[in-house]
Amino acid sequence: MGDERRHSWAPGTFRIRSPLRGGIVPALVALAGLALLDTRDDLVIVGFFALVPLATALGGHVRVTVVVVAMTVVVVGASGLWNHNYGTVDFWVRYGLTGLGAVFACFVAALVGRNNRAAARIALLNSVAAAGDERPTLAATLRRITDLVVPELADICIIDSIVGGRMERIAVRAAEPRRREVEPGLLARRPSVSPGVALGDGVAEPVVNRFVVDDDVGALARSASDLEFLRSLGIRSFMVVALQSRGRRIGAMTLVRAWSGRRFDDDDVAFGRALADRFALTLDNAGLFSDLESVELRMDAVMAVLDEPVTITGRGGRLVFANEAAVRLAGREQLGDLLGPAGAAPGFDCYDESGGIIARDVMPWQVPDVEPGSIIRLVEPVAGAESWLRVRSRTMPALDDAPMYTVTAFEDVSEMKLSEFAQSVFASTAELLDASTDPQLMPQRLVALLTPRLADACGVLMPDGGGMLRPVATADVDREREPLLRAIVEANPLDPEGIGMPEVLRSRSPLVLDTARPGDWPAAAAGIAGGLRGIGLGSVMVQPLRIGERLIGLIGFANRVERRAFTPLERRVALRISERVALAIDNARIASQRSEIAATLQGGLRPPALPELPGWSLAGLYSPAGAEIEAGGDFYDIVPVEDGWMAVVGDVTGHGARAASLTALARYTLGTAGALTGDPGRALAVLNRALLARADGALCSVAVLMLDQPRAGSIRVAVAGHPPPLVVRGAATSAIRPAGPVLGAFDDASWRIATLPLAPGDQVVVYTDGVVEARGAEGRFGEERLCRCVGGAGGPEETIRRISGELGRFVEGDFDDDAAVLAVMRSGRDNGDGRGPGARARAGSGVSA
Repeated sequence: MGDERRHSWAPGTFRIRSPLRGGIVPALVALAGLALLDTRDDLVIVGFFALVPLATALGGHVRVTVVVVAMTVVVVGASGLWNHNYGTVDFWVRYGLTGLGAVFACFVAALVGRNNRAAARIALLNSVAAAGDERPTLAATLRRITDLVVPELADICIIDSIVGGRMERIAVRAAEPRRREVEPGLLARRPSVSPGVALGDGVAEPVVNRFVVDDDVGALARSASDLEFLRSLGIRSFMVVALQSRGRRIGAMTLVRAWSGRRFDDDDVAFGRALADRFALTLDNAGLFSDLESVELRMDAVMAVLDEPVTITGRGGRLVFANEAAVRLAGREQLGDLLGPAGAAPGFDCYDESGGIIARDVMPWQVPDVEPGSIIRLVEPVAGAESWLRVRSRTMPALDDAPMYTVTAFEDVSEMKLSEFAQSVFASTAELLDASTDPQLMPQRLVALLTPRLADACGVLMPDGGGMLRPVATADVDREREPLLRAIVEANPLDPEGIGMPEVLRSRSPLVLDTARPGDWPAAAAGIAGGLRGIGLGSVMVQPLRIGERLIGLIGFANRVERRAFTPLERRVALRISERVALAIDNARIASQRSEIAATLQGGLRPPALPELPGWSLAGLYSPAGAEIEAGGDFYDIVPVEDGWMAVVGDVTGHGARAASLTALARYTLGTAGALTGDPGRALAVLNRALLARADGALCSVAVLMLDQPRAGSIRVAVAGHPPPLVVRGAATSAIRPAGPVLGAFDDASWRIATLPLAPGDQVVVYTDGVVEARGAEGRFGEERLCRCVGGAGGPEETIRRISGELGRFVEGDFDDDAAVLAVMRSGRDNGDGRGPGARARAGSGVSA
């Protein structure tokens, strides 16, 4: 009858309690015992052999009974040999009685087997009915019922429900040993139930295939891989029965016999119908399928009023429900466009928060592996529209605890994320522009920052000497394409007056073009359009860099051809950036020009290279306060005068630019007056009057040395409010003190001129107060330390090295005040007057601190 194999299950095991084995072994023992008794001469057994098949028949196993009958007939036939009565009347009587008993045993086995199966199936139906008494969850009820059906009735049981007029697979149970292999594959398949069974009105007849062949399997398959999977099941027989309750269909139950070797018969089909009816009634009485069937109605009523998009998907990501907000998010007009063929239209490109691609051409609810609460960015690839969504989802488990439905809500956070993006770009750009003062380096840093945050490629063009717009900076995410981009723009400089360019350069908002439509480009830029298309760039956005009506340059952005056009937000960002960039580039250019002027002026104010003077050796030290200042308020100079040279060391009040301007006034006034008069007193008087004429109360201290020809062996010294020069004779030092008032203080001031004889090897060291007032860990540098430092120096070069080294060790960091030192020694060598054209070009031994 097809059900004479029983299966016993334990986790991870597979055992068979075979009725053949359980019934035959006792029968063999009984027949063997009877045969031994029959061999005795004093004992004749006639009808007892027929009792063995009859006892076996009480188990209800027809096939076992037939096997035992066959063994009994063989044993009875063989008994004629050991009883020596084969062919006699006694033998045939005995054989006939055994045959009648065998036939009767088969009849009893069939009758008892039918009764046993009927009782077992009644118990199964009762168990199915009891499964819904406590109103458990749908998943729990399906699990309990399918566990009863498998493996008693089938190797595989599949339950499909009707939801919203569609078949939805909700449960699959498979027998061991292939359960883990089979169930996931069948759960993932779309139901292939015949519409006549699952849908429609009236009573549906089961679909039964008792002997499945390969053509039948091929008719069920949806693809080559699906066909291979179905073939691997080894299906021998199946039936599909509608689940009907109270005159309505709520789903279908599919029963499959495969690896157990059984096939369905008429009794199985009849029982399958009864089981399906009881199954459906149990689920319906418990309200489970009613809940499932009405889920879409309840979703429409509750979720349709929500402003945020909400979707519900089944297994495999198939859309079951979407409210109106979700339909609008998908760019469709109605839900049917998503559920029907139109739902196969192109989807979105999906990115994570950091900009990495997650998936392409998908709908929001199809995005894989998104953690609940995370944010994704959707970009419509054609129009370029984009949105940022926070994804929240919950799942409804099925029979195998895998998600049967997934409810997903999408919170639109586009405004927040776009604002964050714009502010991030603005902040980074502002920080870069504020930190960059080099007009040549700033544009290159800018385009590197904006690529790829705003575009795949970026470039800045600025007017050259002839007014043509040429590239000063380019960048591209593709390193190999970047030199090609630069070459294209350099080969096609833009004439601001060229055809179409005035309109572009007067634009107050970014202009978006596409290299695929070169006719939209200004004729003057046609070469650039073709070149960019040739290297794979598509959408282009250009924005003039202007300050008022003045053109500073042009900034351009480009995306790859496969990417979207620039969005309105990106245009606003480009506009804001262009305003900052134009001002920053102009300010940097102005600052650079001023810096160049300042550097030129400072270079002119630094003490000149010391000339070679006949009979004299010179060395100097100059250190302005601060690491960035090249010229300050201290100075020294050597000026040729009649009959000799005038050496000047001075210190003006203040620091920085004001001090530098006073330095220039003092140096050139003293130099001119000294050269014209040859009189240090008159030179000081001229500078005094010039300082008094200023309104800012400028003061200047000066020490002047008039170097006569070395043969005279003396110098004249005038001091105006300056530290007294030092005379160094061997190890001895002394100060020269021809005191005089500081310049710029009194209009009636006068200065005494002292004459100082010098022997060969004697030095005069003139210094500013920045030397003795220098501060260190020990306090003030002071005159005493300076005298010890220069005493015994062998010449001006050694004197300056000593002072420089001692100051470097004493002072921590930069000098607080300007410092200058000039050392002059009579050498006794007369090499001419030294005032030829190349005298100032021949540097002495000046030392810089």
